[in-house]
Amino acid sequence: MYQLKRTPGDSYKQLCIIYIFFLLGILLFSGFVLFYIVTRDGGFLTTGLKSYGTVKWIFAIVVLVLLPATAYVHRHKIDNLNLSLSLDNKLLTYRNSFVTKISIISFICFANAFILFLYGQLNMVIPLILFILYFLLNRPYAGRISDELHLSKLEIEELRQ
Repeated sequence: MYQLKRTPGDSYKQLCIIYIFFLLGILLFSGFVLFYIVTRDGGFLTTGLKSYGTVKWIFAIVVLVLLPATAYVHRHKIDNLNLSLSLDNKLLTYRNSFVTKISIISFICFANAFILFLYGQLNMVIPLILFILYFLLNRPYAGRISDELHLSKLEIEELRQ
């Protein structure tokens, strides 16, 4: 069986690339939606605005459940990580947990943009901007990873290479 030699620095770069692609997807879709509703002067659905209130509340409840659950699951996986594992295994576990976390945040951003696309209600732009900012705050960087994984100085140096 062929196995790739991957350094911790490569794992960190892969995590950053995954993050950037998620961010680009969110920004491109949100930009398309904003361009569409501004040029069309409204959303895709021009009738049935009575359902907008229901959809908005369902979305709010989903967000109130998903965001804390995502933070809890990520923290739980990282806190229960065996500190005696190799750095590669720690980073693999961290990457899996982090990708799950940003996937759910991305889902919230896409759902918000989709509701904006359907109904064209500009009051959904502010939550979209806030969720994108929250996504940006979750950017992976070596300092956060080393703090969350409780890495030794040697492991931190390996990560930054």
